[in-house]
Amino acid sequence: MSVVGGTPTNTKSAMQSFYDSVAEKYVIRDEGVRRYFHNGLELCWLSESTVQGKRFLDVGSGVGRMASFVGDQPSLFVGVDLSHQMLQIAKARCCTHSETAFLLQCDAEHLPFPVESFDIVTCLGLFEYVADLEPFLREFLRVTTPQGRLLFTCHNLSAFRPLRNRSYHTVDYGVDAVRDAVQRTGYTVLRHETTYHLNGRWIWWLNRLLQPIKAGNIPVRWAVKFNRILQKSKLFGYRGKVHLVLAERS
Repeated sequence: MSVVGGTPTNTKSAMQSFYDSVAEKYVIRDEGVRRYFHNGLELCWLSESTVQGKRFLDVGSGVGRMASFVGDQPSLFVGVDLSHQMLQIAKARCCTHSETAFLLQCDAEHLPFPVESFDIVTCLGLFEYVADLEPFLREFLRVTTPQGRLLFTCHNLSAFRPLRNRSYHTVDYGVDAVRDAVQRTGYTVLRHETTYHLNGRWIWWLNRLLQPIKAGNIPVRWAVKFNRILQKSKLFGYRGKVHLVLAERS
């Protein structure tokens, strides 16, 4: 796996600097108890699709979570991110032996690839910083093959207040806004749900409190199961923290 550098636009340089500075923390998030931050529904959906032999693009690839998940199944894997430090960590962690995996530092709004280059495009954890989804979705559509798939997440405007992230500024979208943006840019929505991501502080305190009785991660596992029940219920179905959308190029 190789890493190719690039120069981000000035308007996005602050984001690049921030993620360069916290890259090591994202490795911690992907390991140990912090894996419960996300319930992994996006990976479940992806595992139901045929990844084997496909050309795969992961936008906002970070420290290589998606690269680790798909392994050597795709015929081509390309991960792009603004943060060079994130990409360096991903290179060290994932698929270092692969001759069909590449990492590229670039702007997700201006991808340096020809039309119809990829069969599957994923974008997880990027759109929370984006005020307008459509320019990015159009760019993803440009590089996606006919009947190609797009899997992405964005923050939910209708989420329960305790699930909202107050630590940094994010952009939230309603259900209709997400669906309209997807359809206007030339995709067809195949699946659309919301996910209930656990709050990191809850996990931290649960484990601190339960250490004396050596209860391990059992309450955390119960919380994950409870989140899945909420996600499937009619009453709370669209009150999860994050939209998860699977779409196909029309």
